[in-house]
Amino acid sequence: MKRGAIIFVSILLGPAVFAYALGWLGSGLRIELLRRIAFVSYIWWKALVFPHDGMHPREGLASSRTFPGVLAPLDALTQWAIVLVLLSWFTRRLSPAVQFAVSAMAIVVVGTVFILVMNYLGAELENMSI
Repeated sequence: MKRGAIIFVSILLGPAVFAYALGWLGSGLRIELLRRIAFVSYIWWKALVFPHDGMHPREGLASSRTFPGVLAPLDALTQWAIVLVLLSWFTRRLSPAVQFAVSAMAIVVVGTVFILVMNYLGAELENMSI
């Protein structure tokens, strides 16, 4: 169960760490392409894993948030903690390669389903495209 949790967390947070490291390397070496790749990968990761702070009501003002203040990070942490526990428990007897694949698919599916459900309920993402 621990191995599944470690794999899931590394896949969940890995792209953000990669984007930060690539951006740091690109700015240190003054390579614009690395900074652009880091920015694009971070925006896509944020839109999929942590869209909560960019959600706003479709009919409301863009300044009003669906998850105001501290509620956005708490909702995201709760969502991914539930997925972590369930995925770790259900994949505990599988090989690490299968756990890796299932974790990656679960992140994409859960993130996409969250965005679709929130869109159905009347919220949309604000300025998540480039």
